[in-house]
Amino acid sequence: MVIFPFLIVFTGYLLRQGAITKWRQRIIIVFCLWLLVSVLSYFPDYIGYFNEIVFDRDDRYLYLADSNLDWGQSQWYLNRYLETYPGVEYAPKEPSSGTLIVSVNELLGIIGSPDDYAWLRENYRPFDSYASSYLLFEIDLESVKE
Repeated sequence: MVIFPFLIVFTGYLLRQGAITKWRQRIIIVFCLWLLVSVLSYFPDYIGYFNEIVFDRDDRYLYLADSNLDWGQSQWYLNRYLETYPGVEYAPKEPSSGTLIVSVNELLGIIGSPDDYAWLRENYRPFDSYASSYLLFEIDLESVKE
């Protein structure tokens, strides 16, 4: 991050001096538009933004967690989700079947004990994420009995 201001000044210098051809200016414009679309695609959850290096947004928790994804900004969305889908169970610490929603930080043991969700973290993969801070799991009854 320290180098970004220098890169911006250097790019501005090159553009001003005419050292960049029209063809290269178009490429720069395309990449700037790509960046804009990439960032805006995360609206309104900019805290959880990852660039295209992490292609699947549901895998963000595998790379970073804690304040990189959740500052409590999604609590309102969680409450609304649970009201809309009353069959979804929020953060069961014991093995449970059905559709479950768990905070990324709880799943990874950053909030609470690391053992609380070890059963879920080690045996299942989320099928979706919600509001950049929560993961959805679909657990069938047979796999819980095992």
